[in-house]
Amino acid sequence: MKKYTVKTIIDYINGNDIENFTLEELEDNMEFMKSVINYTNDKNMLTMCSTRLQNDFEFIKFIIYKFCQDIDFIIPIADKFLASIDKEQEMNRYELAIIMCSLITDKERSFKYQLIATIAFQWEIECVLQCKAKYEGDNSKFGEGFIFISQDDDNSPIMVEYFAKRFISYIFTLYDIDFEDLLHKRFSTKEELEQVKINEFLTNFLSYYDASLASYARVHLQILNSLKEQIKMTIQNWDNYIARKERDLYNLLFEKVSKYRQEQDCLLQEDDLLYSIGLELGIADKIKKYNWWQEEDESPSVIDKESLDFDEKLHYYAIKKLMLSIINGSYIEEEDYTSNNVENKIIAIDFASPQKKG
Repeated sequence: MKKYTVKTIIDYINGNDIENFTLEELEDNMEFMKSVINYTNDKNMLTMCSTRLQNDFEFIKFIIYKFCQDIDFIIPIADKFLASIDKEQEMNRYELAIIMCSLITDKERSFKYQLIATIAFQWEIECVLQCKAKYEGDNSKFGEGFIFISQDDDNSPIMVEYFAKRFISYIFTLYDIDFEDLLHKRFSTKEELEQVKINEFLTNFLSYYDASLASYARVHLQILNSLKEQIKMTIQNWDNYIARKERDLYNLLFEKVSKYRQEQDCLLQEDDLLYSIGLELGIADKIKKYNWWQEEDESPSVIDKESLDFDEKLHYYAIKKLMLSIINGSYIEEEDYTSNNVENKIIAIDFASPQKKG
């Protein structure tokens, strides 16, 4: 098509005669119609475009981004395009759904796009697992396999960025990582965490699981925003976390002591046991803080171990051992005592010393 001028655009908008071009030529030309729409900011100009343009993926993306603030306008356009896509354009379906997910904050209205995007990611994970299986015995090169996603020519940059964000969550699920717990184990105080170079810390963390994902994150820092927000929330809730974990710890202690007494037919009074062993372990104040007897008139009694018979002493010392294991963090449920391979990979991470931002 011959080069058009601003005058051509204005003449078209005003309905004037246009030399050198037919209306069919102009309305079928993507760059011209983009210029018209940018000039007028008029959504109705879409109806003037040729049928071919209205079904062109790149043009549809332009329209959706251009009028992204008008959700009621772009949803029917996206839905019409998605309904018309055949299997050969499946990647366009995934990309458009991902775009719509990024633009629509209402969960109900974005649900169908989220579903398509999730299916796309699940399909990618299946492909990753198949690729890793081909290189069995040499998987250390590929980490969890993000490299197979980033180097797939069928994936557009928009799709790769979305998959990268989802891949971070996939790793956290795969290794059962509680990020808040991890941060508290790694840093003694919130002040120590505040001094860390966050981008460096996060990319180093990801590199232990997938070097390719970490490399991608160093160039596309926006995929770390969710983790950065979690760090911010962890800092804000630092003291609450410590109090909550302590309360959970003692609730677990009470639960397991009670369970032991019931299963082993221990006749020693539970509150007396907790208080007496708590005195020996130096945690009596904590036990009193979180247990129920502070609301009762009678306080627990200190058990005289010398007066216990053989079976009672066995129970006493078994419960003491149980309580000590819970307090020092070595307690493991028998049914949860499975392979430590995944846990070891998390614990073995040795981060560099915290450095100040700057």
